[in-house]
Amino acid sequence: MLYLHQLITMQSIKLAMKKFYLFIIAFIGTSSVYGQSSDSLKVIATSLTEIQRDSLLSDIQRSVFNIADATYDKSIVGRYKVYSTTNIYTFLKLDTATGRVTMLQIGINKNPARMECPVCDAVSPDARIIGRYELHPTENMYNFILIDTIFGDSYQVQWSTNNKNCGIWRIR
Repeated sequence: MLYLHQLITMQSIKLAMKKFYLFIIAFIGTSSVYGQSSDSLKVIATSLTEIQRDSLLSDIQRSVFNIADATYDKSIVGRYKVYSTTNIYTFLKLDTATGRVTMLQIGINKNPARMECPVCDAVSPDARIIGRYELHPTENMYNFILIDTIFGDSYQVQWSTNNKNCGIWRIR
């Protein structure tokens, strides 16, 4: 019993360290973007072409990923999480590294209705940062909010037993 308590305590410490690393990564990423005054940002924004701005943002994102690779311990948290819905037979499985969501349907006894089917494709093809995405329920049982915990992007994820009604839309 004492060993189990020590194991749970170690997992709590590792989870706290993971959150600390993600905070540091997000802080470094945002400080490099917002480190100038608002006047200097206006000058830069008007003088750069769209391609130059995209290139600069890509460089910042690449730097954040390099820092994450160097400091982040991927063994701290599992890559997949399961979220319950108000439907007692339906759960959502999230790939916390890419943002891909699938629907898990369970059955009772020998009911053949058990299945896993896609709700939405990956938001990010880059799977280096486990724990990057989180799902949050809404008051509507078919809709969840998907959050990129590093860059702050938000998405509406809609699940349904009918694949035509499933999807993901960026919230701007």
